[in-house]
Amino acid sequence: MSARRAILKAQQALEIEFGISAIDAEDVVSEAVLVVYLKWGPQHVGNSALLRAVARHEARSFIRRRSKLKEVPLDLDLELQAEIPPAAADYATAEDLLLQACRIARIESEADVSLLKIVLLDGFSYAEAGKALGASEDALRQRVSRLRRRLRDAREE
Repeated sequence: MSARRAILKAQQALEIEFGISAIDAEDVVSEAVLVVYLKWGPQHVGNSALLRAVARHEARSFIRRRSKLKEVPLDLDLELQAEIPPAAADYATAEDLLLQACRIARIESEADVSLLKIVLLDGFSYAEAGKALGASEDALRQRVSRLRRRLRDAREE
């Protein structure tokens, strides 16, 4: 199943199961896609069952967080919105998502970002990446592991 179809099915399931709006379901599924991508890799984003399970978990967290929020008067809410700069364009590609995640995690080294692209997006094995970069397989495996941990930690903050 394509990733796009799995995402749409997950959104529809959340709208029905949790009774949340289409916009909220889209936000929750976006978080779920990021979790699946960071934890299991890009090849699993199209896994409908995995994506739905993670999306259900994210929906429960979303509902808990929303229930803790206080209502803001409409006029104050509009003032606050006027101060917020417009959001960046939608991150449509996996590479855009990875670059955004790296910025959030403050992974600024071009070498680290390139390594994540090679291993996570392009699907190179650690051995292949090691040959291309002139480093040992074990060193790259450890480096990618540390970078993934930084991405996860940044997401949890």
